[in-house]
Amino acid sequence: MSRRVRERVGDRRLTRLLAVSALWWWLPAPLALAGLPGQATVTPAPQFRWTLAKADDRVDVSLVNDGVVFRITNPSGTGDAAIELVAGRWPRQISIHFLESSGLLDYFNAANGHTRVDALLRGGRAVVTLYDEHDSPLRDQAAAAFVVVAYESSAKRMTVRLPPDFGPAPTQRLRVEWIDRFR
Repeated sequence: MSRRVRERVGDRRLTRLLAVSALWWWLPAPLALAGLPGQATVTPAPQFRWTLAKADDRVDVSLVNDGVVFRITNPSGTGDAAIELVAGRWPRQISIHFLESSGLLDYFNAANGHTRVDALLRGGRAVVTLYDEHDSPLRDQAAAAFVVVAYESSAKRMTVRLPPDFGPAPTQRLRVEWIDRFR
């Protein structure tokens, strides 16, 4: 501000107020470009819809850290489910818990449209094989080492944890089939 303007105003407090307010016009612009802390873009939590083959089967979903857990209650011990992502992104880690399990996983299959995981549990040892979309075994079976199949007898729960980033990107649909115990 020029001296002439200050003399006309005559009030130093008003002059300071004008000088300070003149500085604020440029401050919001860089903050808007950079984004304020706490105003970062937030990815919506994933939401799923599923279709189960049997009416008495149930699914409960919970999000944990960077993963999702599907808890399947299946009285018959056999079944299949189509799980579809309807909002958000597939979590990095996908786990499936079969509640009221016998502890014998005769057959498990999870397919995401381009890769399929087959697993079974025999004598406490998991046998896992990965296949491509043409049902040919993958040459590189390294991701099979990340598949975890475990049984907790105290909880009567069978857990299958799929390889990291197994969530289907292009199709948004995960198909799961299992035979927990043959009747």
